[in-house]
Amino acid sequence: MSDLLGYKIFYMVAKTNSISKTAEIYNLSRTAVSKRIFQLEREFRQKLFIRTNNGICLAESGKTLFSSVSELIKNYNKVNNQFLGAQQEKNTLSIITTHSLVTLVLSEVSAEFSRKHPDIKLKIIAQDEDIDLLSTDSDLSLQPKILNHNEIRQEKFFQWEQGLYASPEYLKQRGTPINVSDLKKHQFIIFGNEEKYPYGLTSWPLMHIGKDRSNIVAEVNSVEAMIKLAEKGMGITALSQQRALHQANLVRVLPDFSSPTFETYITYSVFKKDIPLLKNFIQHMKAYIKDNDKF
Repeated sequence: MSDLLGYKIFYMVAKTNSISKTAEIYNLSRTAVSKRIFQLEREFRQKLFIRTNNGICLAESGKTLFSSVSELIKNYNKVNNQFLGAQQEKNTLSIITTHSLVTLVLSEVSAEFSRKHPDIKLKIIAQDEDIDLLSTDSDLSLQPKILNHNEIRQEKFFQWEQGLYASPEYLKQRGTPINVSDLKKHQFIIFGNEEKYPYGLTSWPLMHIGKDRSNIVAEVNSVEAMIKLAEKGMGITALSQQRALHQANLVRVLPDFSSPTFETYITYSVFKKDIPLLKNFIQHMKAYIKDNDKF
């Protein structure tokens, strides 16, 4: 019979549609993850996933199992958090958020915290799918606001907007947009996988130029790759203003034209609110934002 880890692996493969991403999260080999999935399929005598050229997705029987496994993991974590809570003597803190927020803020926050607390180990998990904290082993997440959830506590961390950026070479070749309607004449590099991304609406610039997506020259689920492609003169891309400060090879296009405001919240289980390490790290993050003028 499958153990809890097997169900957790199944859950994460279903969430990320990726065996390799799940292997990274659980520090396992791809072979070990595949073996766990095969064991589940053999145990239930049904195909749980459909393998395609584009990756892996749930079969109908897998969707049924996913619903039950989600509740199983949430209930396990609830019991674990509720009965251990602040009794846990932790020297490891696990944090989950998007790749872009790891690069934008969490890497700097974590490095500074580790210098002050060298005995503490930080485990950082980056994923660009919708984050369900109670279904993970993480202690804390950075994510959008969750409405009406009595087992989750959230504290606003910071808010940010995106602007449009391009390389000087691209603008020299294609011209600099003077107004929003000029964007119809330009090429765009956008963040992909919008339907699963926690903040959604990654293609917001296209809302202003109609339904025609023919001017999208690249769709990438990596902010670093978007920056590289923009620096190479491939097109215009959307970046947070904080992130763009570090990109000397890109210039702002239409400075008065920005995305909707995105809000990021520090998120954790109410049953972990009194864990000293968690409280200490949250205080550190808030102090970092307060003292850092780029936010």
